Amino acid sequence: MALNTNPKEGFILLEALIAMTLVVTSWVGLSHAYQGLALRFGQLQEKRVQIGKESDQFEIHIHSLNNAQQGSVNEPSRLLHRASPELDAGKSVTKNQRRTGSKTN
Repeated sequence: MALNTNPKEGFILLEALIAMTLVVTSWVGLSHAYQGLALRFGQLQEKRVQIGKESDQFEIHIHSLNNAQQGSVNEPSRLLHRASPELDAGKSVTKNQRRTGSKTN
């Protein structure tokens, strides 16, 4: 009984082709999913811009109607809703207050 002392090393052509097919198929699937997400993101961005423009036009229209009915005597100009200042959640409300590591007794 002779044992096979020289086993084949490496892959056969069929195994290499199957592995390459799996890699290419997953690559194509992932790129298709990415393109779909990028397309949807672009469409949502366009919708956001359009909604912002419509909101601005509506606020300007309402402001002009209020001015026409009440008159503009001593009335401050109104900023659009999107242009109003908002607090940044990442910044501290108070200035120049920093804790130091040193303690005074």
